[in-house]
Amino acid sequence: MVTVHDGLAIRHELVLAPGATAADLTTAMILVPPTACLVSHHGDVDVSLVFQEVSRDGRPEPGADPLEHSRGLRHR
Repeated sequence: MVTVHDGLAIRHELVLAPGATAADLTTAMILVPPTACLVSHHGDVDVSLVFQEVSRDGRPEPGADPLEHSRGLRHR
């Protein structure tokens, strides 16, 4: 789990590797604020889910460019 502060946007990236269990996912998801929205995903061998916190009015905060994937690939 990685949290990135990018200007006004706060993003939480969760990377799941082969062999991860439902318990691993649940444990990591507890760290993501419940109002955060899924804004990006990527999958090759690992699965990467990117959640972005929402503003006070319930909309996703404006973000900068998409985050770089840990392997240098761009998120969708």
